[in-house]
Amino acid sequence: MVYRPTVRYHEYFRKYVDDIFSLTSLDRTQIIRAALFTAAYSDDFKNLLKQYLKNEEAVIPYPSWKRTEKKYWLEMNPETYGEVSTVDVGKVMEKEKTISRIEKTSEGERDVPTPSLDTKGITKSIEVKNKGGIVLSLG
Repeated sequence: MVYRPTVRYHEYFRKYVDDIFSLTSLDRTQIIRAALFTAAYSDDFKNLLKQYLKNEEAVIPYPSWKRTEKKYWLEMNPETYGEVSTVDVGKVMEKEKTISRIEKTSEGERDVPTPSLDTKGITKSIEVKNKGGIVLSLG
């Protein structure tokens, strides 16, 4: 099972993750998972958490993974680590990045969902307006 939280963070963190993304072959999700993976073994992280424990007797949990088990941050599903995936990852990511809601504008037009593709830091977006009756399929 995969847990998929929405992460909101300051612009500084976004820039840091983007900088690492552009310097490595890792995607942004792998970068964030690597940070969580290593944080569990970091004394700095543990000391930071201790300041916010709900009671003084609480104990910070020990991670259930070993430091050497990189499959937990490299792969979304560690059980398939090292296997060749039959899923077209590009198509899945493109669908996830597509805006799913349609909003009415003040003129009564409908905004068609606009896919925003992000490939190695290059962002492309397509804007299409539908005033009714026209169906446009891309891809």
